[in-house]
Amino acid sequence: MSASVGVGPLNGETGTVLVIDESAGTVTEYNYLAVSPGVNVSGFGPVTATANIEAGLMSGDDLSGIGWQASAFAAVISKGVTGNLTGSGLDVVGSALGWSMGWGAGAAGMVTYTWPRAVYSTEDLRGLRRFRPRP
Repeated sequence: MSASVGVGPLNGETGTVLVIDESAGTVTEYNYLAVSPGVNVSGFGPVTATANIEAGLMSGDDLSGIGWQASAFAAVISKGVTGNLTGSGLDVVGSALGWSMGWGAGAAGMVTYTWPRAVYSTEDLRGLRRFRPRP
Protein backbone atom coordinates (compact mmCIF):
# COMPACT_ATOMS: atom_id res chain seq x y z
CA MET A 1 0.00 0.00 0.00
CA SER A 2 1.46 3.36 -0.93
CA ALA A 3 0.75 6.94 -1.86
CA SER A 4 2.85 8.88 -4.36
CA VAL A 5 3.13 12.46 -5.59
CA GLY A 6 5.06 13.77 -8.57
CA VAL A 7 5.73 17.39 -9.45
CA GLY A 8 7.80 18.03 -12.56
CA PRO A 9 10.94 15.93 -12.36
CA LEU A 10 10.56 15.09 -8.62
CA ASN A 11 8.76 12.10 -7.11
CA GLY A 12 7.98 11.06 -3.57
CA GLU A 13 6.32 7.96 -2.19
CA THR A 14 5.51 6.53 1.22
CA GLY A 15 3.96 3.22 2.09
CA THR A 16 3.74 -0.01 4.03
CA VAL A 17 4.97 -3.44 2.93
CA LEU A 18 3.80 -6.70 4.51
CA VAL A 19 6.23 -9.59 4.00
CA ILE A 20 4.67 -13.00 4.64
CA ASP A 21 7.17 -15.77 5.43
CA GLU A 22 5.18 -19.00 5.53
CA SER A 23 8.18 -21.11 6.50
CA ALA A 24 8.85 -18.99 9.61
CA GLY A 25 5.16 -18.36 10.31
CA THR A 26 5.64 -14.59 10.44
CA VAL A 27 4.36 -11.42 8.81
CA THR A 28 6.80 -8.50 8.99
CA GLU A 29 5.44 -4.99 8.51
CA TYR A 30 7.81 -2.40 7.01
CA ASN A 31 7.28 1.32 6.36
CA TYR A 32 9.23 3.18 3.69
CA LEU A 33 9.93 6.59 2.18
CA ALA A 34 11.22 7.07 -1.37
CA VAL A 35 12.41 10.09 -3.37
CA SER A 36 13.78 10.51 -6.87
CA PRO A 37 13.87 12.24 -10.18
CA GLY A 38 11.45 10.85 -12.74
CA VAL A 39 8.96 11.60 -15.50
CA ASN A 40 5.38 12.75 -14.73
CA VAL A 41 2.55 13.64 -17.12
CA SER A 42 -1.12 14.40 -16.50
CA GLY A 43 -3.99 16.66 -17.48
CA PHE A 44 -2.63 19.03 -14.82
CA GLY A 45 0.77 19.35 -16.47
CA PRO A 46 3.62 17.56 -14.72
CA VAL A 47 1.68 17.00 -11.45
CA THR A 48 0.54 13.48 -10.48
CA ALA A 49 -0.92 11.85 -7.36
CA THR A 50 -1.89 8.23 -6.76
CA ALA A 51 -2.82 5.71 -4.09
CA ASN A 52 -1.66 2.15 -4.83
CA ILE A 53 -2.35 -1.39 -3.66
CA GLU A 54 0.07 -4.03 -4.94
CA ALA A 55 0.83 -7.71 -4.43
CA GLY A 56 4.05 -9.42 -5.40
CA LEU A 57 6.90 -11.76 -4.65
CA MET A 58 10.31 -11.21 -3.11
CA SER A 59 13.43 -13.10 -2.16
CA GLY A 60 15.62 -12.39 0.84
CA ASP A 61 14.81 -11.84 4.48
CA ASP A 62 15.22 -8.16 5.39
CA LEU A 63 14.22 -4.94 3.61
CA SER A 64 15.62 -2.61 6.31
CA GLY A 65 17.84 0.35 5.42
CA ILE A 66 18.71 2.14 2.21
CA GLY A 67 17.44 0.54 -0.97
CA TRP A 68 16.08 1.19 -4.43
CA GLN A 69 12.83 1.04 -6.35
CA ALA A 70 11.98 1.29 -10.03
CA SER A 71 8.28 2.02 -10.45
CA ALA A 72 5.71 3.06 -13.02
CA PHE A 73 2.00 3.87 -12.93
CA ALA A 74 -0.87 5.10 -15.04
CA ALA A 75 -4.21 6.13 -13.52
CA VAL A 76 -7.38 7.99 -14.37
CA ILE A 77 -9.51 8.49 -11.26
CA SER A 78 -10.29 4.95 -9.98
CA LYS A 79 -8.90 2.99 -12.93
CA GLY A 80 -5.18 2.41 -13.10
CA VAL A 81 -2.26 0.08 -12.92
CA THR A 82 1.03 0.22 -11.03
CA GLY A 83 4.12 -1.94 -10.83
CA ASN A 84 7.58 -1.89 -9.32
CA LEU A 85 10.85 -3.67 -8.77
CA THR A 86 12.40 -3.10 -5.37
CA GLY A 87 15.45 -4.10 -3.39
CA SER A 88 17.80 -3.46 -0.52
CA GLY A 89 21.30 -4.02 -1.77
CA LEU A 90 21.53 -7.04 -4.04
CA ASP A 91 20.21 -9.61 -1.55
CA VAL A 92 16.56 -8.61 -1.55
CA VAL A 93 14.72 -8.25 -4.83
CA GLY A 94 10.97 -8.06 -5.24
CA SER A 95 8.42 -7.27 -7.87
CA ALA A 96 4.79 -6.24 -7.56
CA LEU A 97 1.80 -5.33 -9.70
CA GLY A 98 -1.41 -3.72 -8.59
CA TRP A 99 -4.23 -1.24 -8.76
CA SER A 100 -3.71 2.50 -8.78
CA MET A 101 -6.18 5.34 -8.36
CA GLY A 102 -5.42 8.99 -8.94
CA TRP A 103 -4.42 11.09 -11.91
CA GLY A 104 -1.54 10.88 -14.36
CA ALA A 105 1.24 8.60 -15.47
CA GLY A 106 4.85 8.40 -14.44
CA ALA A 107 8.01 6.38 -14.06
CA ALA A 108 10.88 6.78 -11.60
CA GLY A 109 13.99 5.16 -10.18
CA MET A 110 13.84 5.90 -6.45
CA VAL A 111 16.15 5.77 -3.46
CA THR A 112 14.26 4.26 -0.52
CA TYR A 113 14.67 4.09 3.24
CA THR A 114 12.79 1.20 4.86
CA TRP A 115 12.40 0.31 8.54
CA PRO A 116 10.62 -2.58 10.29
CA ARG A 117 7.51 -1.62 12.24
CA ALA A 118 6.23 -4.91 13.66
CA VAL A 119 6.42 -8.70 13.36
CA TYR A 120 3.27 -10.78 13.68
CA SER A 121 2.70 -14.51 13.90
CA THR A 122 0.60 -16.05 11.14
CA GLU A 123 -1.32 -17.67 14.02
CA ASP A 124 -2.66 -14.16 14.74
CA LEU A 125 -4.39 -14.24 11.35
CA ARG A 126 -6.46 -17.35 12.06
CA GLY A 127 -9.44 -15.24 13.21
CA LEU A 128 -9.73 -13.79 9.71
CA ARG A 129 -10.93 -17.13 8.40
CA ARG A 130 -14.43 -16.44 9.70
CA PHE A 131 -14.82 -13.93 6.86
CA ARG A 132 -14.33 -16.58 4.18
CA PRO A 133 -17.48 -17.86 2.46
CA ARG A 134 -18.65 -21.21 3.72
CA PRO A 135 -19.17 -24.05 1.21
